[in-house]
Amino acid sequence: MSSVVELTLFVPGLLAAQPLLAEIPAGQRPDLKLLETLLSRAEVSNWGTGERFSDLFRLFGFDAEGEVPVAAVTGVAAGFDTTQGWWLRADPVCLAPDRDRLVLMEDEPPLRMAESEALRATLNAHFAADGWQIEARSPNQWFIRLDEAPRITTTPPATSIGEDIHPHLPQGEDATLWRRYLNESQMLLHDHPINQQREAEGYRPIDSLWFWGGGALPPRGAAQWDQVISKWHLARALGRYHKVPLAGLMEDMCPPGRVLVCSEACCNAIQQGNVFDWLESLFLIQQKWLVPIADRLRDGARLVLLPGDERAFSIERPRGLARLWPRRRPLMSFLAP
Repeated sequence: MSSVVELTLFVPGLLAAQPLLAEIPAGQRPDLKLLETLLSRAEVSNWGTGERFSDLFRLFGFDAEGEVPVAAVTGVAAGFDTTQGWWLRADPVCLAPDRDRLVLMEDEPPLRMAESEALRATLNAHFAADGWQIEARSPNQWFIRLDEAPRITTTPPATSIGEDIHPHLPQGEDATLWRRYLNESQMLLHDHPINQQREAEGYRPIDSLWFWGGGALPPRGAAQWDQVISKWHLARALGRYHKVPLAGLMEDMCPPGRVLVCSEACCNAIQQGNVFDWLESLFLIQQKWLVPIADRLRDGARLVLLPGDERAFSIERPRGLARLWPRRRPLMSFLAP
């Protein structure tokens, strides 16, 4: 492992458009001068697709064209042998009526394992005639193994929360069949005793499945990370698949070697429409990662900021802080249009 610090921060939503930001008085915003300074001094290049799941796979050397095989990779992390067949996530979700549409709700609170087993038993008894069953090693991540790939494309639930589900349902030649499966699962779960109990306890029911992330397990890519630091489940699953050491948060926020840090915090704030949480996420990223790396840029450290919008901001100048730099620009000037 090299002693040089090479830090890559993949933070989708870091520089997302924020129409309400201009309405927040400067005194109510956190101090983000260091972030602004580093963005102003960075060399900007094109990178990625702007789709966070595809770009995350790209960071691990996978060809990220089309739908990425989330189910097969996370299945490995869950303890399944996904080397054979075609795998699909079929996660339990709550759909709430909103006027003339159904809206995907956040998974809160999560299922308990006994609840998960009872719901899956009902579904599996019904769908056995269709030749598939739902498997799980944890309550909220459900998997289906198929012998042949269905002709569908799907949408990750994380990018659909709070929205009308219809544009995000399975598409493609076999979409009608998989939408039928979804409708049947809704009928089976609607009055299920588990959901009756959850509602009596003040919890949301689990009244549907969300099919997504299908594909066969790909060969390992050419990822060269010495360490992956993240709480993001998919990032950790990709790290495990590549046998890269994993960490949550560390005392040394700039460990040596090629280190990848992945965070969903900004995406989550944007999904909830909360500009204050988004600003707080930026401030925490600045304090945890940018402050330590800024102190090491003179020593040859390298920083790459990937905001998940097809841009890469890179600083790699061993004597960078001793030269004349561009004037610091305000954060607003870097936000996506």
